[in-house]
Amino acid sequence: MGLTISSDSFIIDGMNLKAFLPHDLLFLRPQILLPNEAPEWAQNSIKEGLPCVVRRDAVSLEKIPVGFRGTMRSQRYSGFISTQDVLRKLSPEDTAVFLQSTSLKSPQLDYLKDFSEFIQANEKLKNSVKWGISGSFGFSLAVGRKYFRDTSDIDLVIRANNEEELNHLASLKSWILNPKFQLDIQIQTSKGGFSYKEWLRTKKVLLKTNTGPLLTDNPW
Repeated sequence: MGLTISSDSFIIDGMNLKAFLPHDLLFLRPQILLPNEAPEWAQNSIKEGLPCVVRRDAVSLEKIPVGFRGTMRSQRYSGFISTQDVLRKLSPEDTAVFLQSTSLKSPQLDYLKDFSEFIQANEKLKNSVKWGISGSFGFSLAVGRKYFRDTSDIDLVIRANNEEELNHLASLKSWILNPKFQLDIQIQTSKGGFSYKEWLRTKKVLLKTNTGPLLTDNPW
């Protein structure tokens, strides 16, 4: 079936593909082979049990758009994998849970632990803010190895189905706008993702969708 979709809701003919959303980490069967043009390090990463990350692109029932990362910043490869080859999935929310048990050390991780504890201690935030960690820190937490640098940005994903849910973040501005670390906060809606800092500045954002960017004042 060649159907594709452009929304992050991932629903086609009643079939829910929401199991695979942008920023999710996917652990694959070690036996799968990437196309011949794929770099050797990407193939080796699968054999080593490292995950790939779901990226934005046209999605079909058969293939998931993903990206692979190596140990060097220049090592990035984009491709597609079969849904049948996925052994395990970790969402950004799942990786945030590892903050409490990780042996990895960094000032950014200490900040994230404090951020998590602040949310958990506030009943309203705990029940209304759906957040997780992506990027190099999410990847590192998922595999238990350091893939970040001392200068790495902190990448967060926060779900918001409407503007009212987004307004719950008002009490977190002192954390989010912390000048001590560079935070890249992506707000995820059913239509795509956008920068929270851009929303705070202009209320008009560049919405990243599976078919390309869209400038809009209504990302829902």
